Amino acid sequence: MKKEFDFFDKKENIEKLKIIFYIVLVVLVLLDLVVHKHPHYTWESYFGSYAIYGFISCVLIVVVSKFLGKLFLQKPEDYYDR
Repeated sequence: MKKEFDFFDKKENIEKLKIIFYIVLVVLVLLDLVVHKHPHYTWESYFGSYAIYGFISCVLIVVVSKFLGKLFLQKPEDYYDR
């Protein structure tokens, strides 16, 4: 049986998508220079503050979820053998 290839199976398509995503990310951060913001806190008026805030939030979500997973979800290897 012949395997059908999807769009994401080709390496050149993945490389093109990576380039497009990086360009979009850079454009969004550069838009921070021209878009007028109405900051509630002083750190919101700094360049790239929302990008930094989003990155730190994402890292915190991953770290906390890994900690909670190890604390509550993981069981010992012999859990079902008892």
